[in-house]
Amino acid sequence: MSAMTDEEVIVVGAGPAGIAAAIQLKHSDVNPLVFEKERIGGLLRSANFIENYPGFPEGIKGRCLAERFEQQFKKYKIRVLKEEVKIADYSSGLFSIGSPSGKRRTKYLVLASGTTPSENFDVAISGAASKRVHYNVEEILNLYGKRIVIVGAGDAAFDYAVTLSSENDVLILGRSKSPRCLLVLYKRVLANKKIYYFREVEIGKVDIKNGELLLKLKKEKSMKANLPKGFEDKDGITADHLLFAIGRKPRLDFLSERIERKMAFLESERRLFLAGDVGNLLYRQVAISVGDGLRAAMEIAERIHV
Repeated sequence: MSAMTDEEVIVVGAGPAGIAAAIQLKHSDVNPLVFEKERIGGLLRSANFIENYPGFPEGIKGRCLAERFEQQFKKYKIRVLKEEVKIADYSSGLFSIGSPSGKRRTKYLVLASGTTPSENFDVAISGAASKRVHYNVEEILNLYGKRIVIVGAGDAAFDYAVTLSSENDVLILGRSKSPRCLLVLYKRVLANKKIYYFREVEIGKVDIKNGELLLKLKKEKSMKANLPKGFEDKDGITADHLLFAIGRKPRLDFLSERIERKMAFLESERRLFLAGDVGNLLYRQVAISVGDGLRAAMEIAERIHV
């Protein structure tokens, strides 16, 4: 591992918030270092359609908007390390960031690290079935002609269903009496003949039967008789893949206990910034993330250039 190096600003994550922060910093004559272990754009790439981002009155595919963001990001020649941050610590007025290539220090840290999916805690999944059970939609975006069951009734579940239905048949299972997604997504799903939505359904066990997934139910309201062709089975629901979309949590697992204890203080001192979904679990919108990143960058640049 190389020796400790110093950076003006470190940004963890290159989704919309991290991209906006890095561009604004570079625009303000500050040279940030960005960590992004996957593709620039983050979860935006898996969003089916963005309709509330200013400047696109007809809407735009999430992947297309992410590519535009990436083009502008590259135009500014922003430094990116395609590495995962393993540890972020704080001592003597400086943050230290550890990754596979070494350690780096900075006075200002922007956490735009996004979220990770909440995993299933109350469904028994056999070892044989586990390879076909997913928590990230990116893993199954390239499937064709499959039967996919999505567990969840929020924006993510319905948006994923629309995306996956272009090449597959999709069954949404929601535990609640009503969907918790945006009305426009609900209407889009109802109008799609390749998506089926059932309420008040709970899965108890997932196993393999005749080479396919078998979802055994522990709660359902007159659903089995109405299952669409291909999903029906006398013992439950059969499918090729199962995707859990039951919420997300902030990706902050790399923070040291010292930072966690001092987080409120560091934020109040405007040294540590949470930008985007990592700090906005209830309002995960592209425009909000971009605004968070811009504001963090402007505050940092103002302090640096005092």
